[in-house]
Amino acid sequence: MSKRRRDDDTGSSSRSKKQKRDPSWDSSNPSSRQGPTSATTASVYSIRKVGANTVPSLPTICLKSFVNDLIHQTSEKNNAKTIFRLKRLPEHLLSKVWSLLVSSWPQHITHAFIMAVFLRGSSIHFPSTLTGVRANTIQELSRMRESLVDLRITGFTFKDKVFATALARLLYLQHLNLRGCRNVSSLTCKVIAGTHKDLLYLNLGETNPTAADIKSIITSCEEIEVLKLSSLEAVTDLALTRLADELPIDEADNSSGPLRRLRSLKLRHTAITGTTVASMLGRLPLLERLDVSFVPLANIPLDITAPLTNMVKLSLSSTPIEARRLLPVLELMPNLQILNIGSLGSHARTAAGFTIGGKQSTSVTGMRTLNDATLYAMTDILQRMSNLESISLAGNSYLGLGKEGAIRHFLRNVGRRLKRLNLSWIPNLRSDDLDGLIQEEGDAQPCSLVKLILTGCNIDDQAAVNIAACPELAFLDLENTKISEDALFDIIDACPKLEWLNLTSCRRVNVQHRRRFFERWKEERILNREGEESS
Repeated sequence: MSKRRRDDDTGSSSRSKKQKRDPSWDSSNPSSRQGPTSATTASVYSIRKVGANTVPSLPTICLKSFVNDLIHQTSEKNNAKTIFRLKRLPEHLLSKVWSLLVSSWPQHITHAFIMAVFLRGSSIHFPSTLTGVRANTIQELSRMRESLVDLRITGFTFKDKVFATALARLLYLQHLNLRGCRNVSSLTCKVIAGTHKDLLYLNLGETNPTAADIKSIITSCEEIEVLKLSSLEAVTDLALTRLADELPIDEADNSSGPLRRLRSLKLRHTAITGTTVASMLGRLPLLERLDVSFVPLANIPLDITAPLTNMVKLSLSSTPIEARRLLPVLELMPNLQILNIGSLGSHARTAAGFTIGGKQSTSVTGMRTLNDATLYAMTDILQRMSNLESISLAGNSYLGLGKEGAIRHFLRNVGRRLKRLNLSWIPNLRSDDLDGLIQEEGDAQPCSLVKLILTGCNIDDQAAVNIAACPELAFLDLENTKISEDALFDIIDACPKLEWLNLTSCRRVNVQHRRRFFERWKEERILNREGEESS
């Protein structure tokens, strides 16, 4: 078999050329004796478990024990018995075993093992890390033709015909994710449009359909509620304008017609503009979530934009839009829950690799459009949104340059009542800007933040008392800041729910302590207690 044929057969775009296609389960294979892949061992985070998460349930302990001992369980002596036992597991437990295997032993799950045990139930997930998945693995999905409802195959480079043939044999798909399968094109799209008209979720991000393919799917699959078309060269102003012209504008009947049930639309890394986005919004009466990050969107004309009272999520990160032009758009979204407006004014990198929009600049801060004055005005709008839970202002490097105290004003009136807040890479954000997190007289509750990201901000130990005012904090990212170990001890003391801590490149924290800082904190507190008792 030629090398080209082998690559087509395995189909994983992220696979090493030197890696074996079908590693043996036998413990005599040196590669099989390696331990399971652990997300936490390669993580930059210091991690602990607190509260109800401290002691896992008995089924969880058993499943993890099985997965950790997988090489022994699937040795030549035990393999048949293991397969027999796995076949007897109920579907909900088998899906948990599969998830643990995929995260821990992706390079050791063979085609034969998948065929023997896992092609049953209503859901299948094949990420590109699975080196044992082949073209015939995809073809064998026909075994589940009447039961498979949720299919996720991501990051493989099998030929278009492989996906088209497999999908043509399935009858009841409702959830289909082919993100990153770059050879998916017209054959597969034709099958989707002709066979799977009841789809509720479709992700074709980073695939290769034509504009006609997309139009065919949209007009055929009227039940779609979630549509993701990221990084597609076919998604252009011209293509979407022609599609929008065929969609009804009237709101008399929202129950039928193309995209009339659409609730979530993702178009990031495409070459569309604000006029097209506005035109589409006027024809999507139920839309709740819109992601147009990394597109050359400089404005959203309001004169052709319908009321957006259903909108709960808006992502505009890394678009060349002027922040002040965003203010009247936000006024139309009183029920917004999630707002991502990082790096406003950036260049937009489209699917074809072209950089569009934004202004050329060689300065460190770039040409960002969200400044202190605009944030002050935006805060007055955002504080009226009672449902807000998450905001990202990451990379807006002009913030903090003025004297208005805009960041502190934002935190006092909006930030402290959120669940998640990303302020990373705002180099002029200083420790005293975080004063807005502190509970003051008249505040009904302390800060509600569960996740706080301060990567690359100009903060030091003075920020500790402000961060410590967040008792619900579970995730804290302080990468590349000037925080010290003593300040971190105070933060952990005040935040009993804190589980995830990133201290990468924190030069005032010992490099040996950064990924085990909770252990370091515990040791320090034990030493202090013993010292107090001895005195």
